[in-house]
Amino acid sequence: MRTINVGLTDDQRAARAGRIGGSDANILMAGDPERILRLYEEKIGVRESENLDGVLPVVMGQWTEELNLYWFEQRTGRLVTHAGVSCQHTVHDFMACTLDGMTKTEAGREAVFEAKHVNQFSDIDDVVRRYMPQLHHCMAVAGVQ
Repeated sequence: MRTINVGLTDDQRAARAGRIGGSDANILMAGDPERILRLYEEKIGVRESENLDGVLPVVMGQWTEELNLYWFEQRTGRLVTHAGVSCQHTVHDFMACTLDGMTKTEAGREAVFEAKHVNQFSDIDDVVRRYMPQLHHCMAVAGVQ
């Protein structure tokens, strides 16, 4: 049977242990009490983290991330660096993230690059609402506006 490597590396998991990450920010801001309780229990170590290896949208997102990086660079001419780098906030050490990458804006300012896989039928406003907390969290951790 064919296998693929999905999910975070052991080093990335260790860097996130006990900290709030970008995906966690989405959970917190969505406001679902059951998901927030599950997240809390995972963070304090009384519950195992959910295994997302069998969740197709998660796997698709991971597999298309490299394509998104490539496509962005080809279309904009702007380099994406720091892909997969784990970061921790310099002041609030409970905040961490694993970067999809860093790039520059058209004006030359540092920016977080987020590679999201959505389908052609996705409503852009829904996509923005769903991922905005994660993006803002990663921006705060990376120290960019």
